Amino acid sequence: MLHHCLDLEQLVRFIEVEIEGKEIYEDENSIRYLFNEWYTWDVELVCITQILSRVMERKQKEKKDVHAILSSIFQISSETGFLLTFEEVDEKFVNYMFGFDRQGTLNIEEQLIEIYNQLRDYNY
Repeated sequence: MLHHCLDLEQLVRFIEVEIEGKEIYEDENSIRYLFNEWYTWDVELVCITQILSRVMERKQKEKKDVHAILSSIFQISSETGFLLTFEEVDEKFVNYMFGFDRQGTLNIEEQLIEIYNQLRDYNY
């Protein structure tokens, strides 16, 4: 099974579509493809909790019920059967991050996703 670590904008759209019931726009082919892969159990979606907290800050500023959103997100796998996992920045992640050569062309979010992917693949 493939893994896909959601970036900030993908996570925002995931919440909007899966939790808030919004539609996928016609021009969002990559999101449509990603969700279709998830719906057919071909990909496991991964959410880095630090990125989730940034999205929740946005939602809170929009006066959304972040407690309900979080509750729904954490229940979605058990309710739907689709795979959504959460990656916390634990000691192993931090230790790896300190030894990781930061690429100046990537922002922090992209770096976290890259670090997750290397850790997942046991590429120390």
